[in-house]
Amino acid sequence: MVITEISMIHHVGIVLVLLWFLNLYNCCHSIFYLIALIYLHQVHEIYSMRLRRRMQFEERKSANQRRVLTDSETVRWLNYAVEKMWTICIEPLV
Repeated sequence: MVITEISMIHHVGIVLVLLWFLNLYNCCHSIFYLIALIYLHQVHEIYSMRLRRRMQFEERKSANQRRVLTDSETVRWLNYAVEKMWTICIEPLV
């Protein structure tokens, strides 16, 4: 599993644990908090972009399904093809 595929809660947990360890050993400076904030912001941007792409894909998918289902021209063409082919296919049986 790639690190970017885990949930946002896991990223927050990882950052909090790392900051806690740094604080435990008295190595925690304000720069580490800034880096953690920037890291979480970047992770949030990636998740937002993926969610936006997924929603756009679902919208396009449902729009295409609705368009195909409501397209009466396809049904008319299919009925016309069946009418023409029916006589050709039924002749050998009669």
